[in-house]
Amino acid sequence: LDPHIAAVAPALYYPDGRPQASAYFFITPMRIVKSLLGIDKLADRWGWAILSGNIDLDRNGNYSGQVESLYGPCILVHRKAFEEVGGFDEAFFLYSEETDFIYRLARKGWKAYRVAEAMVTHNHGESAKQVPINPFVSMQESLWIYARKHFGFWGRFITIVGSIIGLSFRLLLSSKSSDRKRY
Repeated sequence: LDPHIAAVAPALYYPDGRPQASAYFFITPMRIVKSLLGIDKLADRWGWAILSGNIDLDRNGNYSGQVESLYGPCILVHRKAFEEVGGFDEAFFLYSEETDFIYRLARKGWKAYRVAEAMVTHNHGESAKQVPINPFVSMQESLWIYARKHFGFWGRFITIVGSIIGLSFRLLLSSKSSDRKRY
């Protein structure tokens, strides 16, 4: 066993048995923009890794081994590593806290692993339904916290501009779809 493994996650599945991603990349300004503009959805649909957001398309499914980051519903963490980085940052409320945590582990030389043979059912989105704030707003807030912690000036700038454009795009689309429902 590698003594530098700090975090291990299983393969995740929806309650109906469909696979769910558990291997992720660290958040970058461009990945945030891809996600906000929906480009990452095209990558997922057509398997175009170059356009993917944070999901590591090549290290899910039957893949077991080292990954850049992990999705947070189920992660086993080495206590020494957890204490070394000070645990999870409580500034994050619902999103990106595991990515921030795994990123800080990696900066200290710790590794993250995914084990396909271990399987967990995850009801994706259930926690967000219990929050009085729109999940998309919570996600934006978390991305901005992450950007302030880990990006330089230009990374923060791209994140803010990308957020404004992405949010405007989503608002425009949602207002058009709500107009159609009325008529």
